Order: sequence, then C-alpha cells, then structure tokens
Amino acid sequence: MIIEPGGKKFEKPDAGAFVGTVIDVIDLGLVPSKNPKFPDAKNRTRVVWVLDKNDSEGKPYVIIEQPPTRMNDGGGGSKKSRLYEIWEGILQHAPAVPYETEDLIGKSNLLYLVKDGEFVKIAGFMPVPYGKTAPVAPAGFVRDKDDPKKRAARLAKAQGQTGGQPTQQNPSVAAPAAPATAVSDEDIPF
Repeated sequence: MIIEPGGKKFEKPDAGAFVGTVIDVIDLGLVPSKNPKFPDAKNRTRVVWVLDKNDSEGKPYVIIEQPPTRMNDGGGGSKKSRLYEIWEGILQHAPAVPYETEDLIGKSNLLYLVKDGEFVKIAGFMPVPYGKTAPVAPAGFVRDKDDPKKRAARLAKAQGQTGGQPTQQNPSVAAPAAPATAVSDEDIPF
C-alpha cells in the first residue's frame, strides 16, 4: 500500500496481466526531481490507466506513469524513451509524428504488471484478448483538462517550485498583430 502525504491510502494491484484503458494523459510541465543523483527538473507526462480489477473497496485500480516528455525511437543506437515505449505499446505500432496525446484516450491493452520494490510497473503491452471487456473510466471521473481546480492547483505548485517563472523550456512569444485594414469590393479579385 502506498500512503500519500495527504493521508490517502492507495492500494496496488498484484503483479500479473490485466486489461487497462487509458483514461487521461496530462502534460505536467517542468517537474522537480526527487532523486539527488539526477537533480535537474524534467518536463513530464502523466499517463493514467484504469484496470479491470477492483481494490478492497470495490473501486477499479488505477495505474499511473510519469515518464519524461521525450519521444526517442531508439534510432542511432540510442535507447527508446519510456514515453515512446508507452505510445508504441498502447498503439501497437510506432506513434505518428507529430504525436497527439488525445490519440491515447480510450485505448485498451492487456498490461503486464510487475513489482519493483514498493512500486508496480507496466512491463509490457499486448492487444486485448478476444472476449475480454475493456474497463471504462469510473463513474464521476473527470479528466484533468476538464477540471479547472486540478489544473489551477498544479499550475500554482509548479510556479511555486520555479519561483513564479513559467515552466516551459522554450516559451513562444506572440508577434504583435498587424493593424486591421478595411477591405473594399475592389480588393476582391472575383
């Protein structure tokens, strides 16, 4: 069992094979590191699955991964990024470029979970076996992008950790709009 700082307890499923459905994908922005060996903050993406197995309270288990927001396909002898592995596993093929997080919502797979110390990780993805029913988001579930309170809390936390600075690595600057000019019928070529 994992105990969050707020006192809420989260049960973990056993290792094994479960059908899981992606119910949310969230751009977390720049997240500070908790690992002193790798102190630099990284942009991260949270992927949330609901499983076809319930916990002791009768609620479906939820699995979350937060890999760095990096899509490396392993070309040139480098290792595939975890986010790329997740996308490829869910879609069962290489992700399209540019990739769109909304493409994952509602996708279901057979997930192979393994225990890694106190954590449970996804070790593999397969298509949902014939005859298996894929789970859906629990009743009352609200996606992060549709919940202004969650977004505001995450933004406030991120700004507090970055001294109020934006969390984007390469913020874009909008060019000033050109003044509007009147268009007459003579300006239209038809």
